[in-house]
Amino acid sequence: MSVQLAEQTLSMNTPPISNACSTTIKIYQQIASITTQMCAAAIEKNWNHLLLLGQEYQDSVESLRNAPSALPESLEEREERTILLNQILENDAKVRDLAMPELGRMSELLTRIHKQKSMLQAYGQTTGSLLQ
Repeated sequence: MSVQLAEQTLSMNTPPISNACSTTIKIYQQIASITTQMCAAAIEKNWNHLLLLGQEYQDSVESLRNAPSALPESLEEREERTILLNQILENDAKVRDLAMPELGRMSELLTRIHKQKSMLQAYGQTTGSLLQ
């Protein structure tokens, strides 16, 4: 019962958040959620799902850019934004750390394919094998 009373008192003393600020916080929360899912996909090495989430991430960041800019009105809102931004940055760093070895491997494979293609163009494809 005292917890409910404390929550009611806190909510009465907290200034209302403007719609623009509220929308901004919701977008930050959405981005944080997506980056958490991206971490899970990278840990599982589910690169296709990671790419899909990456598109969702880009869409959400674009929504944030297009959202009406509003300065946080309260200390609590500034703290919430800071917490969300830190979570987003930490998740981004984790995803990059997990994806970099895979990107290096893909780069190496693409380099090999390019070299093979160049060799085939330089020397021409053989129509048959000597063993036939």
